[in-house]
Amino acid sequence: MLISAAIEGTPLHCDRGDGISVKEHLDSVYLRAKNNCCESLELLQNIALGKGEIATLALDYLCRIVCQDEDGTANVAKKARAQCQSLITDFPQWINNTFLQDRFTLLFIACTRLKDEGLFADNIPALVKEKIMQLDHLPVKPKWYTPHQGEFDALNYATFNDNNRQLRYALPQDGACQFWAALMLRDRNENWLEVDKSIILQEIKTTDWESKIQLAIKSAIASMGEIYGYFPIADGECVDAMIYNNTIANGYFTLYSPRG
Repeated sequence: MLISAAIEGTPLHCDRGDGISVKEHLDSVYLRAKNNCCESLELLQNIALGKGEIATLALDYLCRIVCQDEDGTANVAKKARAQCQSLITDFPQWINNTFLQDRFTLLFIACTRLKDEGLFADNIPALVKEKIMQLDHLPVKPKWYTPHQGEFDALNYATFNDNNRQLRYALPQDGACQFWAALMLRDRNENWLEVDKSIILQEIKTTDWESKIQLAIKSAIASMGEIYGYFPIADGECVDAMIYNNTIANGYFTLYSPRG
């Protein structure tokens, strides 16, 4: 029943005709898996490969197990990690990079160090480490995705859960990065991270940002005058306008880039 629910993405509150919700069934599997029932651990893993909130919760339960949350044991944590590692190494045609991009948590389960595991313990297969490094270049990742030589540091579940709700964004250092980030955060829309600089410039012109940037340039020039005792001038054009036109208005954004 749970496998079917995972394939169909059945909501957790639904029941399948027996008067018991999907979540209640899944909770039962989790409790058995945590108590070292290998069949339940394998079932939990298979459900995690499905879709919908049932798969998300199954992944969360596997994370609790490898983090040894709620008095979990190292023995069960090792089994859960080893099973997830086997998924990646034995079924590369299905558990590929595209699949894993939507299930970063599966990589954490497969590649995390366990509590009290020594620094020199090598319990992560090379192929699994390779997957970690292949996906490290992606621009958007969970906050915890900071691998060290293909492994993740051991975390308690509370820290992992908190970091899993936060994302890390890698933006190009070309001067427009702060505008991409500001627009994405303003609209809660990651599509802003992929637009051309010309679109960013259009957005600046339709907001009050343009006047704010120009005012910031003018203030910087005034501060320079106070420090050095003179104000720069240019024939026929205000210096602040000249700076703005040749750094932002031209679409290069060099005012805020290392090059600028």
